[in-house]
Amino acid sequence: MSERAGRRKGGGRAGRREARANAGPVSAPFIQRKIPYVEILSEEGLQLIEDNADRLLEEVGIDFLDDPEVLELFKTAGASVDGTRVRFPRGMCREIIQATAPSEYVQYARNPERNVTIGGKNMVREPVDLPVNKRHYDMVYSHFKYSDKPLMGSVTHYRRAQDSVDMAKLVFGDEFVDQNCVFTSLINVNSPLVFDGTMLGSLKVYARNNQSCVVAPFILAGAMSPVTVAGTCTQILAEAMAGIALTQLIRPGCPVVFGTFAAAVSMATGAPTFGTPEPSQVIYATAALARRLGVPYRSGGGLCASKLPDAQAAYEAANTLQTAALAG
Repeated sequence: MSERAGRRKGGGRAGRREARANAGPVSAPFIQRKIPYVEILSEEGLQLIEDNADRLLEEVGIDFLDDPEVLELFKTAGASVDGTRVRFPRGMCREIIQATAPSEYVQYARNPERNVTIGGKNMVREPVDLPVNKRHYDMVYSHFKYSDKPLMGSVTHYRRAQDSVDMAKLVFGDEFVDQNCVFTSLINVNSPLVFDGTMLGSLKVYARNNQSCVVAPFILAGAMSPVTVAGTCTQILAEAMAGIALTQLIRPGCPVVFGTFAAAVSMATGAPTFGTPEPSQVIYATAALARRLGVPYRSGGGLCASKLPDAQAAYEAANTLQTAALAG
């Protein structure tokens, strides 16, 4: 009798089932790297790319479309504005970025144990069958309801970005969101050398609300940039610096990430290629450029050009994951 009572007190089989169901997996919210960075360029090579990016910004410039406010911000900061084309005095973007952009920041989750630190030696890993005008509500709501991890907000329209921020304020509170990062959202450059109105609108919303943007040129080398690795890195640096500088003009000190996605196109067919050596070289070089700029860096891995889950898919995906790890 006492033994049965003891089992009932402990919950018995039902109690053990409940305990197993509530025992979530234990995992670190992010990785702290302890391996050295792979540097494929010398100081001279990195400096050459930086000098050429400054020349590109100064002589060619960047187009910022459908946003007079952005043009006025750059003009006030000292840039030359001709229509939608903005040309930057040599070193202007770098000076703005290094003055206020943080080298690391904390992105807060609903569960404090899931908070992640972006930048430095920390590595963080990163959902559409619904109508586009309401898809972002379902996406962000699902993140908040079913996950306690950090998340990304919508960037497909500035109003959807603002909706994402407003939903975060319902969860975390207005003051908390204004002072802390809860979103790290992706802003793609419309390469070559163009920021479109959609991306600028979302960037402004997140920057004004102290939320992080990954400013990421999306490039297929040979079609959207020079075919060489050095030329592609030069364009990436120029585009990224222009967008990162804009976040700091909107709200000095707001978190921001230097991002990139680079692949190549076949010079024979024009088809995109993934998992090739050249994009890995771009990642190594641009990661080093981001460290020199003093901001966190984001890229990708696990990419391949195979049409099947075969040996080619395996080794190309493994090689590009290794690149991401070694580049930092």
